[in-house]
Amino acid sequence: MSKENEKLLYDFLSTPLDSGDEMFERFVALPGAISGVGKNPLERYVYIPGTRKDRVVLVAHIDTVWDKNYDKPFSDPRTVEFKDDLFFSGNEGCGIGADDRAGCAMLWKMKDCGHSILIADGEEHGKFGAQYLKKSNKKLFRELNKHCFMIELDWMSTNCCLYNGVDNTAKFKNYIETATGFIDSEKKGSTDLQILCRKICGVNLGVGYFRQHTNGEVLSLSRWENTYNKISAFLQQPQKRFRSKFLPPYIRSFKGYSKKILSMIEILPSKKG
Repeated sequence: MSKENEKLLYDFLSTPLDSGDEMFERFVALPGAISGVGKNPLERYVYIPGTRKDRVVLVAHIDTVWDKNYDKPFSDPRTVEFKDDLFFSGNEGCGIGADDRAGCAMLWKMKDCGHSILIADGEEHGKFGAQYLKKSNKKLFRELNKHCFMIELDWMSTNCCLYNGVDNTAKFKNYIETATGFIDSEKKGSTDLQILCRKICGVNLGVGYFRQHTNGEVLSLSRWENTYNKISAFLQQPQKRFRSKFLPPYIRSFKGYSKKILSMIEILPSKKG
């Protein structure tokens, strides 16, 4: 385990839980950063374009469930403790916000890897930042979907991933499992990728936290490092584009309606004579 990574995570986990302001300011100060801020305090994002031709979008969110805009108060003072590989809260009234400050810390560590970085606010209850990006900056939204695929760093445990709610292909899932060893957790979850992925596939990877959204939340340093080491090595390899099988709602409705009509035709009695 690295003292450097321990210090990085302690720094990110020690930022205020009730606001993503400090996280936002860190990323927006990066060279080439493109940001957007709406009227709703959770409507904001920061995008740092990558330099590689075969670039991937790396995604994380800066809010926690203890954000003041979610009306889930906790009592100060808050402290972050570390012992036996685990970060945990020194305050019984809240967790540590590893969901998703652990993902933000990993993006920060990979900010010079040549791939694009996107952080969004308001993911926990409404995906406000991602929704705002989609409706307010259509050019950027199209640019995101010209990447090879998206990786969100915002899932529990490690060596497992989440595909729920994104129209991925079997080829993409097989590619991720073969190349990284991350296995589909086959659990339900809600992520910004459900808004962001329209023409390309996306996956949410485990970054080593457990019992998220509770006062007993913990983050394993060794498991966080396991994800970082695997993904940083994976991202150094040449990447190819994986198109999503996403269909707009009106096409889905039309296909469903067509199937219903065909099934009705099939059960109609044949006409004799």
